[in-house]
Amino acid sequence: MKMLDIPYRTFEQTRHSYASILLADGERPHYVSKQMGHANLYVTLSRYAKFIPSEGDGNVLSKVKEG
Repeated sequence: MKMLDIPYRTFEQTRHSYASILLADGERPHYVSKQMGHANLYVTLSRYAKFIPSEGDGNVLSKVKEG
């Protein structure tokens, strides 16, 4: 990572990025919930719903940077 000049990220930050990017890219929340090992869909949606694009949402990936 140092050679590629990629900033260090903790495991938790990497998990958060993974889930956020999947949802921002249009992946189904149920799939993301299973990938994350959450107890139920509510856990996933309560944390990551803001990354799910709504219809007509133009710049979805900008939300990933905000999270």
